[in-house]
Amino acid sequence: MSEINFNKFLGPGGLQAELIGSPLASGSIITPHRVVHEVSGTGTISTIVIPYEDFVGPLILLAEDAWNWDANGNIAAASGGDTVAGLAYVFIFNRARNKWYSILPTVV
Repeated sequence: MSEINFNKFLGPGGLQAELIGSPLASGSIITPHRVVHEVSGTGTISTIVIPYEDFVGPLILLAEDAWNWDANGNIAAASGGDTVAGLAYVFIFNRARNKWYSILPTVV
């Protein structure tokens, strides 16, 4: 039986090799190193450090608590309210503008 090369399933920079990173505490600056992170606490996030220099793409933050973000750093727009614990929030990084853009979850 031949071996399967799973590297072809990895995303940009091989970042999906380990999809879920360690939990992050909400605060002025967060530093993700994987595509998915749990975020705890009730702080406001102003800056999301890019995982590596040429990074472009999604970041998924899982709200463990009701934290918030604002546009005082490299996030394009303020959230307008606290997150909801138990929901996932997706951010897309645009290198041309050096900004993160949020995709708000739909709550039904």
